[in-house]
Amino acid sequence: MTFLRKFLYQHRLFIIIFIIGSFLRLYNLNWDGGFYLQPDERLFVNASTLSFPTSWSQFFSVSSPLNPHMFYYGSFLLYLYKIIHDVFFSSQSFLLISRTISSVFSIATIPLIYLLGKQFFVKKIALLATLVFTFSIGSIQYAHFNTTESFLVLLVTTITYLSILVIQTKQLKISILLGILLGISFGTKITGLVFGIIPLLSFVYLFMTTQTKIKIIYWFVFFLVISVVVGAICAPYQIIDWSTFFSQTNYMEGVTYGTFKPPFVIIYENTFPYIYQFLYIFPFILGFISLPLSLIGFFQLSKKTLHERKIVYLFLFVFPLLYFLWSGAWYAKYERYYVLLLPFMSLWAGFALSKLNKLVLWICILLIMFNGILYLRVYAAPHTRIAASQWIYQHIPNNSTLASEYWDDALPLLLPGESKNFQNITINVYDPDTHSKIERLAAQLSHADYVILSSRRVSASIMNNSQEYPYTTTYYRLLFSGQLGFSQVAEFSNSPFIISDDFADETFQSYDHPPVVILKNIKKLSPSKLFSLMVASGALH
Repeated sequence: MTFLRKFLYQHRLFIIIFIIGSFLRLYNLNWDGGFYLQPDERLFVNASTLSFPTSWSQFFSVSSPLNPHMFYYGSFLLYLYKIIHDVFFSSQSFLLISRTISSVFSIATIPLIYLLGKQFFVKKIALLATLVFTFSIGSIQYAHFNTTESFLVLLVTTITYLSILVIQTKQLKISILLGILLGISFGTKITGLVFGIIPLLSFVYLFMTTQTKIKIIYWFVFFLVISVVVGAICAPYQIIDWSTFFSQTNYMEGVTYGTFKPPFVIIYENTFPYIYQFLYIFPFILGFISLPLSLIGFFQLSKKTLHERKIVYLFLFVFPLLYFLWSGAWYAKYERYYVLLLPFMSLWAGFALSKLNKLVLWICILLIMFNGILYLRVYAAPHTRIAASQWIYQHIPNNSTLASEYWDDALPLLLPGESKNFQNITINVYDPDTHSKIERLAAQLSHADYVILSSRRVSASIMNNSQEYPYTTTYYRLLFSGQLGFSQVAEFSNSPFIISDDFADETFQSYDHPPVVILKNIKKLSPSKLFSLMVASGALH
């Protein structure tokens, strides 16, 4: 009991932070009522249908029931969710169990940030860095999703911690664990391969500073072999079903780099590499106060590293800088790509916080905590699409015609106990702006009783590409202004902050609190009138 009391006393501040962080990540995991309203989570639905092969020949077959046939993410997390759900929680919702596991990964990262901070600095800085990470919105948000991000953040933090431990203890046997973790990383998502930069730094340092270079090479090769073997075990169908894996990977690379631009990605057209992330992503996933502190801490630590020449400080910079130099230039700039940087940015911010005087420090701490706690507003209120669906059932007459956008969720959702029927029209605004498209759009609008926009994903991407979609851009402008005869009758938004977050990256908002707008056809304009309004600015090309 004496040891326990001493431990609790010495680490009481960390324990408080940990308890609060756990609450933030576990709060209302059923925030969307089980409708899979986070689009990337739908890729994990197939995990619940996987089953074990009945023979080895079936296992090594492309048609194996264990083959997910989906390689945008690795298979390891799919299998982990499947096993835990079926073995321990088979009577519970797969979505809720998988989200809980994701939250546990995020919670487990909190003490690792603390340990990592103590490896680099003193306890005070470790606590401050832990506080920044605990209240970082990106980590709270992705703890509520069953996607790979929370697990990858845990992995990159653990790999960093162990890689430093290799240097400090000269215990090369730790590289066995590093190899296993790296294999799990790219078995979870192919991007996890880049985590290998971190242990590579340890091997390079040991190679340059010790006499037993052959031993270092031996352990490095062993590390690589373990990584490859574990990666193959974690995601075997990336090899067995190589053609599908290769095809899907090529597709996603094309989307990421902008060589192939499906509708859901053109919102990033004309956005500036590197600058976009600092304006529209990092303030939201790290925090409005934590981001400037992180940048200040980065420069302070850079100066300290150059002055003291401590190799351990390189672990604060090498991976995050190389990763951001690579990913920051991508055409697609999804928020989730940059959540991996949160542990390092939190450590930078923690260092900057430690240099402040006591009054300013406490003001910053309170603001950081307030910023993170504010985000719970998203999960405390009904999801905007559920609230909008309830409104539709209550206020829109039975058999009304509802127009929705292609590439976005149609509303209303099929809520329990609701029996109204609606006629649905899908408006494909991403078709090229041709004469026939605008005529078809005019006819659909004339026939529709309501237009329902279930997020700003489609409208924002179209209006960001006005040169390619001049008349569809005009359509949205006239629709919102009421000139097409539609009047807004309801809007559902749930910004976690006091002001609107419409200026944030679209994926920050659309995943769990998209604004929904419902417009009613008041004037019932004819197709010809609507057509003339939309093309009034000039002749079609």
